[in-house]
Amino acid sequence: MKKILLITDAWKPQTNGVVTTLTNLETNLKKSGFDPIVISPNNFKTFRCPGYKDIDISLNVWQISKHIDENNPDYIHIATEGPVGLAAKLYCDVNKIKYSTSYHTNFPEYLNNFFNIPTQLTYTFLKYFHKNSVSVMVATDSIEKELSLRGFKNLKKWSRGVDFNHFKPIVKKIQSEKKTILCVSRVSKEKNLEEFFNLDINANKIMVGDGPMLNEYRNKYPDVDFKGFLYGEELNKAYCSADAFVFPSLTDTFGLVVIESISCGTPVAAFDAPGPRDIIETGINGYFGGDLCANVTKCFSLDRSKVYESSQKWSWENSTNMFIQNILPMIKKEAA
Repeated sequence: MKKILLITDAWKPQTNGVVTTLTNLETNLKKSGFDPIVISPNNFKTFRCPGYKDIDISLNVWQISKHIDENNPDYIHIATEGPVGLAAKLYCDVNKIKYSTSYHTNFPEYLNNFFNIPTQLTYTFLKYFHKNSVSVMVATDSIEKELSLRGFKNLKKWSRGVDFNHFKPIVKKIQSEKKTILCVSRVSKEKNLEEFFNLDINANKIMVGDGPMLNEYRNKYPDVDFKGFLYGEELNKAYCSADAFVFPSLTDTFGLVVIESISCGTPVAAFDAPGPRDIIETGINGYFGGDLCANVTKCFSLDRSKVYESSQKWSWENSTNMFIQNILPMIKKEAA
């Protein structure tokens, strides 16, 4: 049984796309006969990230060497570019240990939009971080094209999935005279949520999620129903009860919530950005483009059964198989 070390700065109890992806990867790697071991902030001393109560920053990351040496993995995947990931990269580079990486977050655009940090500066760091990776895994064609144009090498596609046992259409959607539009996201500035809150449309607005801007947005937008975190059946009901799902983010690399909504039969309205443009099939499961309000309105007329049917290619089994194919050649080479 091949042992795979998954090294990440984002892990439970956080709730976000990276954690969802890695949790499902861990589960399906086990089903595929691998032995995945997760190294996360839970293995280090940490402090709470200012403004983000659910995110811990690791301190004594130099101890990553102990975790790598003690586990003696057949393969290493570094999932994030934070302190834990960077420490792992440096240790592997110095000791000539091969590893793969993944590009989950569009940090250059995010840091530029909200902190005015030049994108070129962040891309320079990210190119350095990923340059020795044997496989830089990206979720979409859009991100692959963008990074390739910026000089990133060894790019390989690793798409995402959805748990069809948890996200599925309810037998009968509850009908209402007034439309309902939904957004599921971390409630933070970088998610561009005010585009959703300010939509000039006669509909109930439901916001699911928590984050550093929750209280401020609650006070600023009293017409929006803020639900906080929802899980399991309650989250599935929220998706199914909506007439349209709104994804206003411009800086995500995929958007797992988009395919969760689609798997519930709820069409998605978004801007023309990486993630939505790779997932949304115009006129079938949603609309994307510069006019978010128009995209939402057009979603109301879509056939929910066709929306659901379009989701079936997004399985975690398929996602895991892509990951395995990306690392198997290197495992075989090292084992030879």
